[in-house]
Amino acid sequence: MQGRAAGVPVIDLVIAGEPLTKSNARSAAYYCQQRKRVAYRTTPKIKNYEDGVHIQALEQVRGATQQGSGIIQESSELPVFPRPRALFGAFDFYFSVKPTNRDVQNYFKSVCDALESVVYENDSQLVEVRGRKFYDKEKPRVEVRIFPVEWNMTNELNLLGDTAGEPAGA
Repeated sequence: MQGRAAGVPVIDLVIAGEPLTKSNARSAAYYCQQRKRVAYRTTPKIKNYEDGVHIQALEQVRGATQQGSGIIQESSELPVFPRPRALFGAFDFYFSVKPTNRDVQNYFKSVCDALESVVYENDSQLVEVRGRKFYDKEKPRVEVRIFPVEWNMTNELNLLGDTAGEPAGA
């Protein structure tokens, strides 16, 4: 990817299987006596999907370490990007049916939650995300790319090593 400094760690993952969304999961509502409010539980279908994503991500991150790919060091602890690291996430969702009626923004949450403790401590570290949807009847999947960025409280994002955002003459 252009604009990033050499040596900046990048995590690339390919999660096999049809992407699932939490928003349409019909989470089971129940009344929580202690908090006097309605709470939601993740359905078994979404829980199984998130567990599968977590396992695939863990295998791929550990595999990259064992193969010495240079993405992460042999001695790296998980998660790869501990707090307070700000991160950029690019997500490509490949569906087995044409995704014309699917809202891509609904698919982030289940994948982002599943990557916690493997790629990052908490998905709140993602300060910017990009999502695209594609059609691949033979091989539905989610392709994920996560890398660190510089972030300040004025909401200006700078890809590490990128000078394109600087004013002319700076």
